[in-house]
Amino acid sequence: MFPKKYFIMAPLYQWMNSWNSVSNFSNIANHEEVTNQQNLFIKEKKGTYYYDIHGKLIEQIDSDEYKRYIVMDAPNENGNGGKYHITIPNKATIARMKKIGKDMPKCEEGIAVATDGSCSSKDAIGNKEKITSTQWEGSLKELLNKGKTIAYLIHSHPVQIDSTPVLIGSEKPSVIDLEAQFFENQVGAIISWQNVFNKPVQGYSHDKNDYIAYISFYCKINDSVLMHMSLWNFENKFGNL
Repeated sequence: MFPKKYFIMAPLYQWMNSWNSVSNFSNIANHEEVTNQQNLFIKEKKGTYYYDIHGKLIEQIDSDEYKRYIVMDAPNENGNGGKYHITIPNKATIARMKKIGKDMPKCEEGIAVATDGSCSSKDAIGNKEKITSTQWEGSLKELLNKGKTIAYLIHSHPVQIDSTPVLIGSEKPSVIDLEAQFFENQVGAIISWQNVFNKPVQGYSHDKNDYIAYISFYCKINDSVLMHMSLWNFENKFGNL
């Protein structure tokens, strides 16, 4: 004969067994299956979406592909004004941009961006003046071998805060930049830095925490800077579209 305590605890055991049966991992959707469903949903999304530089949707066009662009205006100088558009980088690409922004490399580093917003797995590394076509080759071939189309190139302008004087690359394209290869809509991009915190009365700070990384998009035709904003602001406006 079972002790009285058993009869008191039996409902608890039954409840626990019931809970274990429904909370068993076999009853939870497989993570890979969920991921595949999410990817399928993304692939099924169609249409071309155009956003202004503030992240506001300004136009949507029916299409068989899923594309997202930022539309930028070039200043109307010498009759070369007009609208330009660039592919919005995806979250992984923005993360790579932010890493360069954090590292503050002394030599130029570059990212090749595809028309789907993705980027090459490795950065192209140049010297203090440029990234040669040979140094870009690996990044470009990687994307092309995956069947992707190149949208544009992002490269950093060097910064040296451990030198006197401090050297900070411009947010504007150099002559060398304008002679480089262009792709989608003849637009390129530059990562540069600005000393915005605790700036000395004369000169620039030697503390990297006093700097913020910026992204500049520019067009080849009239070497105009189309958009210039901090990477933090860029991610805030376009990172979740």
